[in-house]
Amino acid sequence: MLEKIIVMFTGLLSQFAPAQEQYPKNYFRSPIDTSIVLAGNFAELRPNHFHMGIDIKTNNHEGMPVHAAADGYVSRVKFSSFGYGKVLYVTHPNGYVSVYGHLSSFNDSIGVYMKTRQYASKTVELELFPKPNELPVKKGEVIAYSGNTGNSGGPHIHFEIREEKTEKATNPLLWGFEVKDNKKPQVTRVKIYPADENARVNGKNEALELQVNQGKQGFTTSAKEPVLVSGPIYFGLQAFDTETYGGGKNGVYSIELWVNKKLIYHHEMDKIGFDEMRTINSFIELPEYQKTGKLIQRSYVEPNNRLQIYKFVSNRGVINFNTDSTYKVEYILKDIEGNTTTVKFPVKSVPTDASTKTSDSTGCSSFFSYDKKNSYHTSDFMIDMPENVLYNNICFIYSSSLTNTKGYYSNLHHVHAATLPVNDFFTISIKSKPVPDSLKKHLFIAKIHPGGRKEYIGGEWHDDLLTAKTKEFGDYAICADTVAPVIIPVNINPGKKIGAQKSIELKITDNLSGLAHYEAYLDGNWILMDYEYKQNKLFYIIDRSKQYNPFNKQDEKHLFKLQATDKAGNTRVYKTTLVL
Repeated sequence: MLEKIIVMFTGLLSQFAPAQEQYPKNYFRSPIDTSIVLAGNFAELRPNHFHMGIDIKTNNHEGMPVHAAADGYVSRVKFSSFGYGKVLYVTHPNGYVSVYGHLSSFNDSIGVYMKTRQYASKTVELELFPKPNELPVKKGEVIAYSGNTGNSGGPHIHFEIREEKTEKATNPLLWGFEVKDNKKPQVTRVKIYPADENARVNGKNEALELQVNQGKQGFTTSAKEPVLVSGPIYFGLQAFDTETYGGGKNGVYSIELWVNKKLIYHHEMDKIGFDEMRTINSFIELPEYQKTGKLIQRSYVEPNNRLQIYKFVSNRGVINFNTDSTYKVEYILKDIEGNTTTVKFPVKSVPTDASTKTSDSTGCSSFFSYDKKNSYHTSDFMIDMPENVLYNNICFIYSSSLTNTKGYYSNLHHVHAATLPVNDFFTISIKSKPVPDSLKKHLFIAKIHPGGRKEYIGGEWHDDLLTAKTKEFGDYAICADTVAPVIIPVNINPGKKIGAQKSIELKITDNLSGLAHYEAYLDGNWILMDYEYKQNKLFYIIDRSKQYNPFNKQDEKHLFKLQATDKAGNTRVYKTTLVL
């Protein structure tokens, strides 16, 4: 019966695996005029997400012209301090949307469109959705300039091609963009995992890591003898790819796993939905990454892992080794140009010794099913999880401990293991110790990291319970932030003559909860002041145009005012007089 279920499940995975789509090779042009050299490729492994496009190098410079990849219209424009920073979305007649992120600025027409609405709403961080006839663009037209805004680690262009209806991101390199690549993927280690508490790898119920080295014979592992395996086992590997001129450690396009010439697992990085990005934490071995930074890609699919990258998976990637024989394991890795790497190693299957079997662990606070709603309540703690937030069924473990640590206003709540991946938001509620009303408004739920570092999560009050949403298990407590942001002027001071300056700059920092809101004024007029969080910098490019000139009178003192509020509700106001 079990074998029939496995066969049926394998057939289902094969049936619903995404079919290979054909993408026209000349519809889109490159967003730049120079050769494309990648700093990052599609589906590259990043913290908590897959990379959804390609990162194009700009020689570490900003201001490179960015061209529309095809005819269309600007359907979305966003000005943000985080994420993609300043970003444009262009919708095309073929049903796709091209995306251009981390820009320094937009072209004149798009820039005026955005700026007019920012001043009208007195809002810096703004997202707009122009109508099809408002901002049309032609293929090759300069629509923006490259930059380093948002969550960018250096100047580059982030470029995507998404399906308009589903918003799934497709691999841009499938569209025919020329990226010189004559290098094979590289493998640094493979790993062998017991799939349950009764499986064994070299006699132990723990994973075994093998180093992989490249020699004249190709890639080989550090194992001198076949690894002994018994029971249900799955495999994983650490690998990366590079292009001819890129030099970075990018993602691998295709990975296959064969055992005795039988395909067990195969994925290709063609298309990923934004609702699937966080599934990377199920795709990799998250505890290993959190501990060592190693990105081990598991050839194993958890029950609620809904990634569409899988072309074929047999029995979720688990092989039952229960006979006395030797098996040949082979990984085949390919980049999008077809450059291929193979890693082969033997394992020897030995029957499981019944005397070594371990019993199921006990101590569950509750049993959580991934496909059902789950909750657990105590007198001072609650957790509520929607269905499909977990990737697998778990034995949920919870405990709490008293703490007299200064700055804690609740018990410390140990909510399962921080190493277990979670797919989406769930809710936790914590009861606060008695506090005066003046302090209550500054309390929030914090995730407590090893060493005591506090990460702001937030929360809303429901009687004496503070409730917040999070996407991670771990330690949580109620903490307080009563210190307002710190504002430090960089190129201004009281009475300074700024007539020759092009900008006004200040540093702004917050000790705990982080900056939530700011607004700046000159002579009572709101001004468009950018926030560069990577440098904790606020800056205003002085605009002396008739429409946006903020100075009421010339050659007199002018009042500059900046008000900043953190996420815990603490506000700081900085004022000074300036002279033109």
